[in-house]
Amino acid sequence: GRVIERDIFAARDQAPAPQEAAAAPAIAEVGQMAYEEVKLSKVRKVIAKTMHDSLSQMAQLTHHTSFDATQMLALRAQFKAAPEEMGLNRITINDMILFAVSRVLKRHPDLNAHYMGDTMRKFTHVHLGIAVDTPRGLLVPTLFDADTKSLAQISREAKQLGSDAQSGSINPDILSAGSF
Repeated sequence: GRVIERDIFAARDQAPAPQEAAAAPAIAEVGQMAYEEVKLSKVRKVIAKTMHDSLSQMAQLTHHTSFDATQMLALRAQFKAAPEEMGLNRITINDMILFAVSRVLKRHPDLNAHYMGDTMRKFTHVHLGIAVDTPRGLLVPTLFDADTKSLAQISREAKQLGSDAQSGSINPDILSAGSF
């Protein structure tokens, strides 16, 4: 009654060969946000619709986990001790996580995407939505092209986005364009 390793290999060996698409996926741009439109298979479409419906119709579960951040905290301590002109002494744990996420998402394009009904819109670059608590409620400005920026750039831009959101001077176009 359990799935074991040889079951996985047998299923893989019996699976039909993937069919080649008639044409290469279309690559488009919305504003300056390049993406690839990938048609979903029937099975993926049903799964996506079911997951989307469950999000709007059922109670949601939040999973909490933890990890040993000793090395991350040690690295942050090194950043804080760096000379001012290097621009690393204001790096936060959040900045480090944003940097890591921007790199990891490039290896997992299905997570850096939007479900569009019949297709998945897979973005070429990572545009991180950053949650900011403001007097008017939660706002989520976008840090565009985070995957192309250094840790110091991400830190500076994230702080500026947070400040703009809290002061109310944020451009509304920046509040809805995140890919993740």
